Amino acid sequence: MSFDLVVDAAAWHAHLDAFAAEVPGLVPVIKGNGYGFGRDLLVAESTRLGVDQVAVGVYPEAVEARASFAGDVLVMTPWRPYFTGTAVEQALRDPQVIHTVSRLEDIGAIATAAAGPVRVVIEGETSLARHGFDRHE
Repeated sequence: MSFDLVVDAAAWHAHLDAFAAEVPGLVPVIKGNGYGFGRDLLVAESTRLGVDQVAVGVYPEAVEARASFAGDVLVMTPWRPYFTGTAVEQALRDPQVIHTVSRLEDIGAIATAAAGPVRVVIEGETSLARHGFDRHE
């Protein structure tokens, strides 16, 4: 079974504009297929809103977002030393990609892998305890 979703673009834009005006520093999250809208459309909307940063789930999405987004791109999946491939290598060389680090040992490892300056955010452990720095670290 399939269905068609029709979006009132004017109402959607008005809502996005109002929300962005209320939330300074808004960082739109653009993962997977863009929640059905497509990543390219959501990157374009983020640009239209004038945000400085977007967040993506994984490294291939970061490379795709950087192709059309002039601001910073945060990769929410914590970086690991065993991550390999073209997308990871491109992201490590791109000064506008911000990497998530969730383990102490990965701080030095990502600096070595990047072979130069690299921007990171430190993820704290949440109540789900999947990954992240313990508050004592």
